[in-house]
Amino acid sequence: MLDFIQELTESRMYKGSDTLRGKTAKELARVTYLMILILEILRKEDNKFAQDYAQQTLAYDDFDHMRTNATDLHNLISVLTHQDKYANRIKEDKTISMPSLQTKRHLRDMIRGVYVKQMVLQYLLTVERFLKIDDSLLKQMRRQVGEWHVLSDREKREVQRKIKSILSSMNQWNDIYTHFKK
Repeated sequence: MLDFIQELTESRMYKGSDTLRGKTAKELARVTYLMILILEILRKEDNKFAQDYAQQTLAYDDFDHMRTNATDLHNLISVLTHQDKYANRIKEDKTISMPSLQTKRHLRDMIRGVYVKQMVLQYLLTVERFLKIDDSLLKQMRRQVGEWHVLSDREKREVQRKIKSILSSMNQWNDIYTHFKK
C-alpha cells in the first residue's frame, strides 16, 4: 500500500491550483473523462490498483477543493465542481460540471468490489453528459469500455492505444495514466 501511495504522489500532475494555469474547463473535462475510462479499464485489468486508486480519491469527505495529497482525479473533480474558485486560473464553462454524488457512489462500489454493469454504463453516460463530451471518438471508447468483457484482445489494445495517444497529445501524464501506460 505504501508503494502505491508513493507512486501516486510522485506522478501527480494536479498538485495545486498553479498547475491549472492556462487550462480550460473543457480541456479538464476531457482529461477527467479519460481518467474515469482508464479507471474502469483498470477495474477489469488491475482491480487491486483500481480499488486503491478509488480509495485514495475518496480519502477526503468531499470534492470541495484541490488538496496537495489527493489524487489527480479528486482534484480535477473538485475544480470542475467548483470552477468559480479557480476562475483566476482556468477558463470557466458553467455548462460543465461533475456528478459528485454519483461519482462517490461509483467509487465506493469499486472499493467494495461491487459491479453492476447497468449501473456502471449509466454512470459513464451521466459523466459524459455532465462533462459535455461531444467527441464521437470518446463516446465510442465509452461504449467499448462498457462492453470490455466482450472485446477481443486486439480491440482492447486499440482502445488503450487511443487513450494513451489522446493523453500524450495533451501532455497529460497524470497519476492514473502513469500506471495505465505500463
